[in-house]
Amino acid sequence: MADSVINLTIDGVAVAVPPGTLLIEAAKQAGVLVPHYCYHPGLPVAGVCRMCLVHVEKQPKLAIACATQVAEGMVVNTTAAEAKAARQGVLEFLLINHPLDCPICDQAGECELQDFVFQEGRASTRYTEYPKRYNPVEDFGPDVLYVPNRCILCTRCVRFMEDVAQEPVLNVSERGDRAFIGIHPESRLDHPWAGNGGLMRGLPRFPSIELIRAVSSPQM
Repeated sequence: MADSVINLTIDGVAVAVPPGTLLIEAAKQAGVLVPHYCYHPGLPVAGVCRMCLVHVEKQPKLAIACATQVAEGMVVNTTAAEAKAARQGVLEFLLINHPLDCPICDQAGECELQDFVFQEGRASTRYTEYPKRYNPVEDFGPDVLYVPNRCILCTRCVRFMEDVAQEPVLNVSERGDRAFIGIHPESRLDHPWAGNGGLMRGLPRFPSIELIRAVSSPQM
């Protein structure tokens, strides 16, 4: 039935998707990957990274594609100048204190932060006169180390532990530029699924601390 699909245009490509589909998923049908960090189809939507900002015609401001549902006749432009400028600003903030050691980083070449900075970011930083702020590595559990300098606060780990593992021991502590991933003072991250992602001891320490590979695992 015609009423069972929503017709819209994304970057000049007409797509038809079921009602309730998020823009970020509809864009995939148009062959468009909207940059994102916090979004994962197996986790609740958080909308915190602001990397998926896109321009929607007749809307007064940019929309986050991960939390915006499609509407009939919607016209979306993911490469609009204002959308690219907004994403560029997000990346600039992420890199203020992030280690710029890509050539020797274990995740180099498989890093979405690196990819999107190359694709969307500024050619140089405007914070050359300020030293980077470094925080100590934290021991979260028998298999897990938290490296705050490489964490981009996507909060996937927090949502994974709360909604998938059903053991909400992680949180976002503090706010603004002081925010970091915290752990309950009387808890350890020793859940059997806690080794999924980039936190395990002796393994690559990735830019974000994801614990989400178990989401799509058929064994889970």
